[in-house]
Amino acid sequence: MSNGLYPFIHKRKSFEHEKELRALIWTIEHGKNTWGINNKFKNVDGLNVPVDVSVLIERVFVAPTAPGWVHELVTSIVDRFGLSVPVVRSHLAESPFY
Repeated sequence: MSNGLYPFIHKRKSFEHEKELRALIWTIEHGKNTWGINNKFKNVDGLNVPVDVSVLIERVFVAPTAPGWVHELVTSIVDRFGLSVPVVRSHLAESPFY
């Protein structure tokens, strides 16, 4: 893999069911750093891109083996940030439909 962006724009096949959207913004300023010299970015502050997460998130899944307090914690975080999306326990541990 010769492209350094590959891990950010590609996803493992086993997660394709998530239908995740990834966005990457790369500007000329990102090329003006010393990444190749000392392996860290220099003078790159990042880019704030406002998004409406309520449009991007349909629901939040909690692992089927997670304890009840995890579901409660995730629900409280969703509420704290004003998202109107359901927090549901994943059904992946149940018997599959064939």
